[in-house]
Amino acid sequence: MKRWAICKLGEYEEPGILMPKVGLYTESRKTWSKSGFVWGVCRFSVGDLTAINADPDIYVLPEGALDMTIINIPSNIRTVIRQKCEAAGFVFSDVKTTWTVRQLLNYLAGQLQPGVDCTVFDVRDIA
Repeated sequence: MKRWAICKLGEYEEPGILMPKVGLYTESRKTWSKSGFVWGVCRFSVGDLTAINADPDIYVLPEGALDMTIINIPSNIRTVIRQKCEAAGFVFSDVKTTWTVRQLLNYLAGQLQPGVDCTVFDVRDIA
């Protein structure tokens, strides 16, 4: 299944080489990051989310259509998304509930790589 997440970057496999923590669970991934920032936005695919959901360095965003508006995400889940993103250092103050999930993802990824449209990238699906 394909999902979106914010995840910590670290030297998990080789000293001096930063990679997203989600990379310990799958090679089917695309990450947006920037130098000096220890969190990234990831698109990934994995057959089982159990281990990833248990990892405190990865926050899997709730599943939903990219064109779904944020107001349609339950308010308690929206609050958790905001808290997790802000704790990771993302600016969340401009986010509006009228935005789509696509706009939110591009807003977060744009803080790492300005002007990027992260939703046009895909990863190999792992069932």
